[in-house]
Amino acid sequence: MRRTLLVAGVAGLLVVAVGCGGQDPDPDATDDATDDGTDEATDDGTDDSTDDGTDDATDDGTDDATDDGTDDATDDGTDDATDDGTGNGPQPDPDLVADPCGPHEGREGEAFIALVAPVDDQQAGAEVDIVGCSNVFEATISYRVLDGDGRTLSDGFTTAECGSGCVGAFHDTIDLSAAAGEPVAYVQVFWESAEDGSDQDLDERIVVLSQS
Repeated sequence: MRRTLLVAGVAGLLVVAVGCGGQDPDPDATDDATDDGTDEATDDGTDDSTDDGTDDATDDGTDDATDDGTDDATDDGTDDATDDGTGNGPQPDPDLVADPCGPHEGREGEAFIALVAPVDDQQAGAEVDIVGCSNVFEATISYRVLDGDGRTLSDGFTTAECGSGCVGAFHDTIDLSAAAGEPVAYVQVFWESAEDGSDQDLDERIVVLSQS
């Protein structure tokens, strides 16, 4: 009876051992299935596709297209068009015409004539303005118009705002009709010496006469 029970107990232990072994999955197969290719599929090409060419496409040629020729087109010829013949030849400085004595403050102790208009090669019609600053005897400014051969066509005088020891501006319009038909005329301004009547501080400009 004791032998029979011992055999039965051993058999029971074997059944339990076999049952427990059948429920234990193969650890090798489990890890292989979990690890095989999962990380590779996640990492493979993901970062490459994000980085590949994205920055290149953004940077390639963008700055070149913005900078290429933009400044050249803005600067090319703009200033030339303003200066080239727009004012029908040289013109007096408008600031000097407005204030011809500005640069001559402090010259009360010397005789002078500074002509600011007309300027050489300025175009003129039947008349032209003479503008300047002076410190001359009795504030009297004389002028004359000559042709290309030096012959006097007309003459006259105007009066500055001050003279004989003070600086004053002068402004007058002189007639050029006597030079009609001439290509150019010479405009001279000066003051006459009280001693001998000679020309003093003579200033001259050549003007181009319009042909009508």
